[in-house]
Amino acid sequence: MSLQRAQAWLQSARTAEGAWGYLPDGPAMGEPTLLACAAGMSPPLRWLSEADLSWATLLAPACLRGVEAGSSLRARLVQRVLQDQAQPAETPGDYDGALIGWCWWPDTFTWVQPTAWGVLSLRGAGHGGHERTRVGLEVLADRQSSDGGWNAGTPSVLGTDLPGYLYLSGWVLLALPREHPAVPLAFEFLEQVRGVPSTMNLSLAILASLGHGRDPSGLAALLLSRQDPDGGFGQVDRTALAACALAALDGRACPLVLP
Repeated sequence: MSLQRAQAWLQSARTAEGAWGYLPDGPAMGEPTLLACAAGMSPPLRWLSEADLSWATLLAPACLRGVEAGSSLRARLVQRVLQDQAQPAETPGDYDGALIGWCWWPDTFTWVQPTAWGVLSLRGAGHGGHERTRVGLEVLADRQSSDGGWNAGTPSVLGTDLPGYLYLSGWVLLALPREHPAVPLAFEFLEQVRGVPSTMNLSLAILASLGHGRDPSGLAALLLSRQDPDGGFGQVDRTALAACALAALDGRACPLVLP
């Protein structure tokens, strides 16, 4: 089966610490390790406890959701997510700079992807009603581009609309509840994934569709066409996301897809 082949590839790509790099022979890093855990790989709990996960900390509680053995670690990571925050934007723009989400580096500007990760982790940890989650959702609504997707930082610059990114819009949709007003237009934008069928775009579009009760018709075949003969999808992070999508399509629970 394609899912088992992808998982076998991930297992073979582990580092000596039991973690993962972006490439099989690369140094262990937070994001690929966490995504591999979300794809069903056993988590290297000691490495995750001791490593500097940096901005990947924001995604950690989401990827470790349901890992009973890592419940204490996950609780500590949730507290980190609650504590971390960006700074208000001092430069005026076509957005509400007073809304505080999350950032890539401490004490910098609110960015869309870290904010989506923070909201996803907090909602998955039962903090959907927390003030940080509420404001994070406001940030995501405020930063939606006119085409329905999301750009990395702002929806426009100097009055010029910026286009959304498909993979990033998939992450945002995973963070948004079904009833969020930004959802319908976002899925109209996500239809473009059929014309830009990268592994990351397809995997996140499939996960977002299933998370919102929508049928990702045809996307599975496009994703499977990108699988290499060895079972991987080029890089660890892409293979892990593809494995998450294949597992969700098979009806299995995926920690990145909120109930």
